[in-house]
Amino acid sequence: MVEKDQIRNRAITAMNLSMAYRNLRVLDSAFHFANYSLKKLDSLQLNEDQGKIREELGRLWVRRGDLSKAKDFFLNAIHYYQQGNANLSLANGYMELGNLYYRMKNWDSALHYDLLALNLKQVLNTTSNIVELTNNLALLYEVKLKPDSARHFYNLGEQLAKANSDSLGLALIYFNKAVKASDEEAVVLYQNAFSIYERLGSESFLLQKTANLLGNKLRKLNQYEKAFPYDEEARRLEDQAQKSEFRLIELEKDNEIQRTENQLQKAQLNQLRLEQKNTYTTAISAFIVVVLSGLWLLRYRVNQVQLAARDERIEALLQKQELSALSAMVEGQESERKRIAQDLHDRLGSMLAMVKLHFTTVNKSLAELQDQARERYEEANALLDQACDEVRKVAHDMVSGVLVDFGLVAALKKMAESITKSGELRVDVMAYGMTERIDRPFEITLYRIVQELTGNVLKHAKANELTVQLIKKDNNLNITVEDDGTGFELSSLRGKEGMGLRNLEERVKSLNGDFSIDSSPGNGTHINMNIPL
Repeated sequence: MVEKDQIRNRAITAMNLSMAYRNLRVLDSAFHFANYSLKKLDSLQLNEDQGKIREELGRLWVRRGDLSKAKDFFLNAIHYYQQGNANLSLANGYMELGNLYYRMKNWDSALHYDLLALNLKQVLNTTSNIVELTNNLALLYEVKLKPDSARHFYNLGEQLAKANSDSLGLALIYFNKAVKASDEEAVVLYQNAFSIYERLGSESFLLQKTANLLGNKLRKLNQYEKAFPYDEEARRLEDQAQKSEFRLIELEKDNEIQRTENQLQKAQLNQLRLEQKNTYTTAISAFIVVVLSGLWLLRYRVNQVQLAARDERIEALLQKQELSALSAMVEGQESERKRIAQDLHDRLGSMLAMVKLHFTTVNKSLAELQDQARERYEEANALLDQACDEVRKVAHDMVSGVLVDFGLVAALKKMAESITKSGELRVDVMAYGMTERIDRPFEITLYRIVQELTGNVLKHAKANELTVQLIKKDNNLNITVEDDGTGFELSSLRGKEGMGLRNLEERVKSLNGDFSIDSSPGNGTHINMNIPL
């Protein structure tokens, strides 16, 4: 639990850093921290937090100008809020999506999500961002040429702003109402907005823009004396902004000069130190080269010895596994021989003895009792028929026992168990639809192919796990062999290293099958075989 809290705290910190960098317009850093936070929060599966980081990524994509990606993240955020019953966050998510659709000039969708946000906020009895939301709705109704609805939401926003002492929200309402108002009404509204911005010490561009619009309206009403102070204030704020920007440029230039001088001094100092160390560096470098060469040679030899020992263990393991399978087969065959001998003795021998007895009787009595002899003769003949049936049953039982005891899947699972117990590699065998046996020659060939592929994995792949999967459907058998080893470039199959796999491919093709390989360095190897039965 403590570890989970620590992971969440780091993720939330990263999300806050993303917001800070977004506000500074350093988007690369913002994306870096947002993606880190996304990965951590998804691992914890906390729905509301997962929604908030996706909402932040949506805002980042808006800044970057990719509104389509932003929409995907906002919709995803809404999904997580709904899953987690995070209604306040859900309302804010609706609002973000409404703002996005407004940017995209999709007025109907923007209106839909803004109304969802307003209704939910009213249900929750919260005033968070409520003034901004009513202002957005008013602007949308203005665009849709519904002035009465726009006026309703402006008035509602003004009431809410005053009731909640939201001065900035109130200034925003005054500013936007002025755009569509008459010149006289606009002057009053701009004056109210300017007074609030000035009192709160708002950003200079808000004051400059409001003063400029207010001056224009007053000149339009021929009130030049009243317009003059606002025109002057607008110019002063514009000059101040330009001077501030100029000072920033000059400061950056001074900093760049200072950095250049520092770098030059540092380079000169480094050059002096380098010259002093040249004599020592040459001797030390030579010594290091000799030592590293010796260490590399020693490591190479140790690796060669370890690889040779590993190959020997693998060969011994494969031989042991193959001998185990052969031994099991011999034992099974011996068992079948004993069972056949017993069946012939018990089941068939007694019947043949009875047949002989009947025929002896018939031979002695045939001249005297023709009718009785014929009856016994017919009984003997029936017994002979029974004996033939028993011979056929014994032969059938002998064949069925071998097939049941030594199937392809059982043999592969035996091999997998043996290799897994060795600790070299974990092998899993999975079979689907293998309820019926396939032809014995096929089984032997396929067993050898999978066995050789397993040997290749043990020798070359450096894998931890190997999965063998057999799927039989209709008259087709699909076999896949997949490992999590080092993989290889498929182009290497054209060289000597690919001889073994090419030989296996030819063996599969001799069965009228298909053989394909998918592999790349670091991504393991996937071999697929489709064989008609």
